[in-house]
Amino acid sequence: MKKLIPILLIVLMLLSSCALGNKGASDKTPAPSPEPAVQTPSPTPEPTPSPTPEPTPEPTPEPTPSVPSEEVSREIRLSVSDGSNVGRIRDGDRVSGISLAGQKTVTVTAPAGIPLGYLYLAWNTAPGEYSLSYDGNTMTCGAGGFIHELISLPAAANSITFSINSDAMLTDLRAFSAGSVPDSVQNWNPPCEKADLLFFPTHSDDDALFFGALIALSVDRGLKVQAAFMTYHAINPYRAHELLDGLWAMGVRHYPTNVNFEDIKPRNLVHAYELYPEDTICAWQVGEIRRFKPSVIAGHDLNGEYGHFAHMVNGRTLSRSVEEAAKPEYDPASAEAHGVWDTPKLYLHLYHENKIILPVYEPLEHFGGKTAFQVAEAGYSKHLTQHQWSYRVKGNEDPKCDCSAFGLVRSLVGPDTGLNDIMENIKK
Repeated sequence: MKKLIPILLIVLMLLSSCALGNKGASDKTPAPSPEPAVQTPSPTPEPTPSPTPEPTPEPTPEPTPSVPSEEVSREIRLSVSDGSNVGRIRDGDRVSGISLAGQKTVTVTAPAGIPLGYLYLAWNTAPGEYSLSYDGNTMTCGAGGFIHELISLPAAANSITFSINSDAMLTDLRAFSAGSVPDSVQNWNPPCEKADLLFFPTHSDDDALFFGALIALSVDRGLKVQAAFMTYHAINPYRAHELLDGLWAMGVRHYPTNVNFEDIKPRNLVHAYELYPEDTICAWQVGEIRRFKPSVIAGHDLNGEYGHFAHMVNGRTLSRSVEEAAKPEYDPASAEAHGVWDTPKLYLHLYHENKIILPVYEPLEHFGGKTAFQVAEAGYSKHLTQHQWSYRVKGNEDPKCDCSAFGLVRSLVGPDTGLNDIMENIKK
């Protein structure tokens, strides 16, 4: 037994030593595993954009040409409610006609299968506003005060009726189908609100003889041209129609104005001022200047071209009128209606100072290569009643009537410098 005790002690000591060793091992904190490296993502490369291909331009479609209208004046049926002879408005004579006083009704019936798009009427005097009916619809006509009136129907029609509230005489009636009417058919615009050129002829035909080349050059460059006539030809009614025909041939599209002085040839200058008093002419001219507010005014020769005394009154008064138009105390009623106006430039025909010579023999694109001189001749060709006299459009071969020669009388924008351009120094 005594021999076993030492052996047991040794065994116990060994067991105790193992237990302590296991405990120490369990108390040790294992070394932490290293943190895994953070993977930084590579930047996504920006895609290289493919160039956007240029769009293939679509060809610009050619404009569809307007279909020309057909004149059917001979084919229409025409009647007036009182049985008047309609031959007087179908004969092409714009002096004979039918009075529509008493609200006589005109009826126009289209030919079979050709509805009407336009009526083209001529009157001896403006008829005032009136109603026109077409296939059950109604429109107002006559508001422009034109004696050559193109009525464009909103829709083609087979039956048209109209009557007026005045005693105006219908002198001509033409009818057209839908489409584009010929260039010779006058479709007037109202008078200008703001004119580039305002000119003051005395009579129907002076516009072509003395101002025609100036008009053509102005129209060719797109200027707004306004005519203000001093006389009205009631004694010779053909001349009112010739006036419109001549202006239209020279490219004027704004309806002219005039004052109701009758065309009476003065015996001398004193008689001219009795017929056309300066104060009255000045007030009329001032009213037109204020109304149209022109950049440039053109007037007659101070000596009346070939010596016409009415031309002298018109041209000589104009210098005064340009000054008065800028003064609010002159004709307050006109100033209130239109405001005052100080015209930048005034030219007179044949004026001897600050001369310009218009390029009247150069071809003009607007007129298909015709020269300004030729356009003036075309305008004068419409004044058939005047061809019995020796008047013609003249160039520098006749210093008293040369249509190319003007002079600058007054300028607010500086002198002309030899460019022969009435719009020189005028800012658009």
